[in-house]
Amino acid sequence: MINQDNVVLRIDISKKSFDVALLLLNGIRINKKFRNNHNGFNELQDWLEQFEISSQHAYQVATNNYGHALAEFLLVCGYSMGMVNQAQVKGFAQSLVRCVN
Repeated sequence: MINQDNVVLRIDISKKSFDVALLLLNGIRINKKFRNNHNGFNELQDWLEQFEISSQHAYQVATNNYGHALAEFLLVCGYSMGMVNQAQVKGFAQSLVRCVN
């Protein structure tokens, strides 16, 4: 069993599929790919249940409208959900590089 307080689900979505990364605070990252349809959403839920994870925070990189159905599915299943703008992520990463230099 994984401590649910130490888990974040990252989702990168496209028209036909989505990649997930289960990120644990101890540095472990578990990746999996699913189809971007209702069957894929159910497969994601089953996959998460293997780790005895029933709720945690999920966030996805916003790409057009491809992720709206998955976000709604996860919210209905009890997950907290956030959308991240890819340009903001890139800008933040670039600011970190400037701080180091």
